[in-house]
Amino acid sequence: MNKFKIVLYVFLCSVLLSACYHEDDIIPSEKTMVLRFDFPQGNNSWDEDLIKINEEFGVCMIYKDIEEGDYNRSWTGGGVFAAEFHGQDLNDEQAQFYTNFFKNHVFNYLNAEITQKVLPPYYYMVYDYHALYSFGTMQLKSELSFYTDNLDFWVTCLEGDVNPLTFAQLVRPKTAEDYLMCRGVILKEIFEKAIEVGNIVVPEEFNTGIDYQTEITYKVGYENDDNYYVKRGFPGIMYTTFNFSDLQSVTKINPQTNFLQYINLGMRYTKEEYEALRPSSKYPLVHEKRQFVIDYMKRVHNIDLEAIVRGPEL
Repeated sequence: MNKFKIVLYVFLCSVLLSACYHEDDIIPSEKTMVLRFDFPQGNNSWDEDLIKINEEFGVCMIYKDIEEGDYNRSWTGGGVFAAEFHGQDLNDEQAQFYTNFFKNHVFNYLNAEITQKVLPPYYYMVYDYHALYSFGTMQLKSELSFYTDNLDFWVTCLEGDVNPLTFAQLVRPKTAEDYLMCRGVILKEIFEKAIEVGNIVVPEEFNTGIDYQTEITYKVGYENDDNYYVKRGFPGIMYTTFNFSDLQSVTKINPQTNFLQYINLGMRYTKEEYEALRPSSKYPLVHEKRQFVIDYMKRVHNIDLEAIVRGPEL
């Protein structure tokens, strides 16, 4: 590779890794096909909020002018169960609603220290986001509320059309519990990736008293067993939803993933709710570690997990 090609390659890579631009920034040639969106996308009141989010967190919140190809870029997946992804731009009322949601229910509880190297350049806010799986002449629609497995963009969908086959539908949050579940599934992904990139480091003292070697039990009727997973200091596992599932084997957990589950626990239940669910008299270790993680996240990272449970006023 000659020197000119090396210089050109380095330049293109540096452009690709840039986020978005403002009107007074230097705008590269459209031939690079890298900067796919003007930002901000309008001059409405919510665009001002999105500018502030971009200035603090470095992510462009996009709500219109998204083309089908943007959902289906080459790194979105493949294989036997590959799907095409689709979504619709937001109208003005929806754009304002989504912006208020992200401003008050997501970024309100974060800081740039936690999100650096975590958030992608673009975050799509869309209506009726879904995957289409083709089986011959038949297509199966699967509703998706969020997508975060991409280096270039994430997606959040708060509402959509009725699925004509299953009659399922994504409906925008209305109650306090609805909002908790919506912000929770987003924040847990952010905190997971913050641990992966090293923005959150698990302190050594967190692991004191937790056995990661002896096998656990999880079946109904074994709640009083000394090796029942909650007694051993494991709150369970959150997968794609914001609810806990049983931990079925000690091989599925390690200090990092367990610390993450305690973050999830701290922003899923209030102290009173968790006491009613898992009494401290019966499960003292899990309550001890829950409070440890809540205190640690507030002291070291300025993240108030208990405020996330309560949420803002609706």
